[in-house]
Amino acid sequence: MQDAIRLTPREIDVLQSLARGCTYVQVADQLGVSLNTVASHVKNLYRKLEVRSARSAVWRGFELRLLARPGPQEDAGAASAARTVATQTSGVSATSTVIASAGGSSAAN
Repeated sequence: MQDAIRLTPREIDVLQSLARGCTYVQVADQLGVSLNTVASHVKNLYRKLEVRSARSAVWRGFELRLLARPGPQEDAGAASAARTVATQTSGVSATSTVIASAGGSSAAN
């Protein structure tokens, strides 16, 4: 792994949105960019963080202190970043779980 991982401000925005459980479509809407741009940022995140999934990227973000730990209200067990990330490619939906919390649910989209 690299000594210092340097993420762009936009990559950090995308990573934070993934940690909150946003879908790629929601991230694109929030940031005012295309779905392809979000996918490109995610791809760069995976490469820089040396991971292969959104779940691993979020986890690595916490490990490297790129993401803040959930506050007392958000902390409903272990990590309250338990969400489902739905990606859309070619009109087909694929789903992957991000982080499962001890007390949360992870309903698929």
